[in-house]
Amino acid sequence: GCGVKGAKIFFLAGLAGFAALHHSVAAERAGTLELFQFVGLNHFDASITDSTGPVAGFRVNYNLTEKWAAELSLYQSWVSKSGDYAVFGGGSLGAMYYPELLSTPKLSPYLGVGLGTAYYDYDNQTKDGFEREWALHYGAGAKYAMTENWFLGADIRQIVTHGPTRPNLMATLGISFNFGKSQPPQEEPKAFEPSSPQPVEKKPEESPQPVEKKPEELPRPTQKNPEPPPAPPPVSLAQDPKPPATKKEPPPPPPPVVEEPKEISPSPAPVKASQKVEATLRFGLNSAKMKKEYSVEIEKLVKLLKENPGATIILSGHADSTGEEDYNQRLSERRAVSIEKILVKTYKIDAGRIKTEGFGEKKPANSTDTRAGRQKNRRVEAVVTIP
Repeated sequence: GCGVKGAKIFFLAGLAGFAALHHSVAAERAGTLELFQFVGLNHFDASITDSTGPVAGFRVNYNLTEKWAAELSLYQSWVSKSGDYAVFGGGSLGAMYYPELLSTPKLSPYLGVGLGTAYYDYDNQTKDGFEREWALHYGAGAKYAMTENWFLGADIRQIVTHGPTRPNLMATLGISFNFGKSQPPQEEPKAFEPSSPQPVEKKPEESPQPVEKKPEELPRPTQKNPEPPPAPPPVSLAQDPKPPATKKEPPPPPPPVVEEPKEISPSPAPVKASQKVEATLRFGLNSAKMKKEYSVEIEKLVKLLKENPGATIILSGHADSTGEEDYNQRLSERRAVSIEKILVKTYKIDAGRIKTEGFGEKKPANSTDTRAGRQKNRRVEAVVTIP
């Protein structure tokens, strides 16, 4: 009837307003608590009253992951006019699912389902009474991130009570606040920025120096051997043939002297052993969960770290240019930390050997103007340094 149509128009008008506000990034959800207060319209089942009345209530959502949340909902709707009085209220526990493929940077649609209890209190021209029944609800909605913690929400759901079956269509608009948002530490990137370039540049500069100096010093001891020739002159007056015998003797000593630098030459070995191994791990849109196909790259890094106990790894997170710069910075840091958790929890790599940092959208590796380029910019660059 007109009430159902009005409820649908109320909901669609809310979604249209959100769709007009499009650019930025939805806030992080995992581990946060949301308090959502709403108002709207409810169309009663015709067996109670064929009317549409206001509804108000609140919901408490705990976001278990980026995609799943638990919901507690309380609501009450009423109609009060001449010869027609009705109240419909109740509460439920349910679950919400955020489909990633349908999400836009700032708009987060969701699906919901739940089970609870409801009551009717009514008095009209034909009957009156009070009834309490089981209630099943299902529906869909969307939330728009105005800031990091504040959201606008629109929701439409069917609440079906049983005993007998009575459907109620409820459309609401509201505002919510996000509690308990945890942000990755901002100090880590600053501490790690200078460390990454310095060891790479200093080692190659120092490595050639010991190699060049030692060969220059080595020939000098070989020149000390010719010093015996001064001794022959006094002997040469009486015996000329013996000096040549003494000249033939010096050649044997030089070989061991020349062989010594060959044994010392392994000194540059640490320079040759010091190396960097790089890998790139990619992520989905607005996600800090690594794509499964890059698990092979993780295993290669783990093998390298376990074979070289002194090796360290730097994880540099990056994001594409879609959305707000502040959020992209935090997202890049979360991506780096997510790889760190895999190394520590799954492969038992010592956390002291791992450094994480985030660069947000500041260091794109590909074009930010194409979809393919933006996909490649959602990444973590891993660099293993073997001393």
